[in-house]
Amino acid sequence: ACLGEGLARMELFLVFTSLLQRFCFLLLHPRRFLG
Repeated sequence: ACLGEGLARMELFLVFTSLLQRFCFLLLHPRRFLG
């Protein structure tokens, strides 16, 4: 595995975790987003 592959995988992981956190926050606090 080259260095770029590991970097891309790490970046993908960070994006995925941020999306997951946002989704969990949306589930926990739906009224803030819906008004």
